[in-house]
Order: sequence, then C-alpha cells, then structure tokens
Amino acid sequence: ATAAESQQQGVKRKAPEPDVELVRSARLRSRSFRPRSLRSRSLRPRSARSVSRLRRDVRRALRAKAHERSCEAVTEGAVAARELCEAASRYQPLARALERLDDLRQRQRRKRARRYLSSLVLRLAEAPLGLSRQGAVRFVALSDTHRYHSMVDLPSGEVLLYCGDSVGNYGRSSDIARHMEDFFAWLTVQSRRFARIFFIAGNHETLLDSQYGDVSEGVDQLKRFLAGNPTVTYLQNEQAEYRGLKLFGSPVSVSRLETEGKRYYSRAFERMSEQRGPLWDSLPEGLDILMSHCPPRGTLSKNAVGDPLLAARLASMAKPPKIHLFGHDHQFLGIKCDKTTGTVYMNVAQDECLRSDPHGGGCALIFDLEAQDYEVV
Repeated sequence: ATAAESQQQGVKRKAPEPDVELVRSARLRSRSFRPRSLRSRSLRPRSARSVSRLRRDVRRALRAKAHERSCEAVTEGAVAARELCEAASRYQPLARALERLDDLRQRQRRKRARRYLSSLVLRLAEAPLGLSRQGAVRFVALSDTHRYHSMVDLPSGEVLLYCGDSVGNYGRSSDIARHMEDFFAWLTVQSRRFARIFFIAGNHETLLDSQYGDVSEGVDQLKRFLAGNPTVTYLQNEQAEYRGLKLFGSPVSVSRLETEGKRYYSRAFERMSEQRGPLWDSLPEGLDILMSHCPPRGTLSKNAVGDPLLAARLASMAKPPKIHLFGHDHQFLGIKCDKTTGTVYMNVAQDECLRSDPHGGGCALIFDLEAQDYEVV
C-alpha cells in the first residue's frame, strides 16, 4: 500500500477539463457589461508588428512633407539668390558681404560670423541704387567702431560720414583722450582720400559733453584737430552744406537713466524727453542727409534703444530727409527703405560686424546723391 501511494504521488494529476458552455457564457457575460468604446477594435492593444508599421507610415508621411517643404524652400531660395546676385552687382557692400559669407561657408569657419553675415545680407537687400549719371556724390558712412576704425575697409568715395562712438568708454580704465587722439589721426589719413568729412559724437564721447563735468581738455583737443584739417567738420545739433546738399548732425540719444534707471559711464549726450522733444521739433524740413547717433524707434533697432520722439517727428514732417544715418544699436547694421515717405534709413554701426568677423573688414555703407550745384552743359 505504501508503494502504491508513493507511485501515485510521483505521477502528476491531470486538471479537470473545463466546462465549455460555462466558459462561453462567462465570456458573453463579460462582453455585455463592457462599454462599446472599449470593445472598439481601434482601442484594442496593438501587436509589436502593427506598432512598427504605424511608426513606419508616420515617418514616411513626415519625410514626404519635409521633402515638399524643402522643394518649396529651394525654389524660393533660388529666386531670392537670383535677386540678391542682381542687387549685389549694383551695390558694392552687399557684394562684399556675399563674397565673405561664401568664403567662410566653403572653409567651414566662424559659425558666428556666418550667422551674422547671413542676416546682414538680408538687411542690405533694400540698398538704394547708385546714380550713374554725372554729378552724383558718393558718400561713405560708418559709426560705432569703438577704437577699431582702422579695421574697416573703406570703399572709395567723395564724402566720409561718421555717426559717433569712435572711442570705447567702458570705465575708469578707459583712456578716452588717447582713443580720441587715435581717431583724429585716422581722420587725418582719411582726409587725403575724401574731399570732405563730416562727423558727430556719440554716447561714448563724454569728453565732449559739457553737461557731465569739465570737458576743456577734450574740446581743446577737438579744436586743435579741426584747425589743422579744414576739410573735416564736426556737427553738434547744427546744419551744414556740401555741393548744395543739406546735412544735419546730432549726437543726442535716449537717456538710459530715464528708461532703465541706470547711470552708465558712456552717457554722453543722453538727454531726457523734455530736452529731446524741442531738439527734434527744430529739425529743418527738406534735409538731404540726417546724421544722428540714436536711431528712431522701430527702425533697424530695438525698441529700448530707438527714440520714439525722433520717430514721431520724422513721421510728421512734410519733407522728411532723403537719407537718415545712425548707429548706436550694434545688432542691426543694414538698410531699410520707407516706401511711404521715401526716406532711406541706414544703420551704419560696425561694432558687432567687427566682433563677429574680425578679419572681414567691416561693412561701411555707401549711397549716392545728385549734387545740387552741378550744371548740365
């Protein structure tokens, strides 16, 4: 008996067969109480194979959409490239920027410079056409070199215009008197290339703003330079004329003490709203060239940098300036044409261009105006 029991324990017992009718009724009962939405085939758990097929279909659809967008972008890019090439053939600074950008792309150098030059090319696309007729005056304009004006390759022209910030006033360690002396030496060299030079100060030239202390040293330095260079003219809220063309220059900019509540070392000619308003209201009508260090708000500048009073005055003028040159905002070197008023705005600040691409020679802008003293024979 003991052997028989041990033999029975060693053999596995078979499980009783389930009642088929009982299982079927249980399944039907569980389905009947399940919501219809859960019985939907689309919400059932997918197998690994069906999930992979779904992902593959999604990838194909995305690739097709991306290909379609890329084809459109290539077409638009080809048209834009054609237009840029045509514009570059007529405007030298744009051609130089495109050549420099192409060179850096081929050598895969200076990613920061390539990004900056790409945006610069787009901002130079609205460049005004130069006058080919006899009697046109070629102007070369730049600003905000902050001691590095010698790094800018200047194209040939008849008149050089500089819109302020020739020195770098970043604290007590900045020797702005020596910076100014270097700038005057550079202008002396340029006076041999250009028939006339007009320049204004900026917010870094504190040694020329009498509102911020004793500036006798800087003023004497300026007077000595102007006495030895009769073809160079300094404009400080005043008008000048060259070959019948009217110019006005002002170093005034928005006071950051008013807008930000901060006092900077580089705060020369920064004025409050009650001082800037009367100045801009006195801008003469019918100017050919307006030179200001500060840009008008909303034009080739950040809103915090631009002057809203200057923008309002320009919008209300019956005869606004033909050309408005400015700097101060280093990020928006370029050209913008106002089709409503006909004014061509030019931000000529070189600082960011020289920082992004130190060996590119900057990007001084040029434009032509027909002289009013020229008589056609």
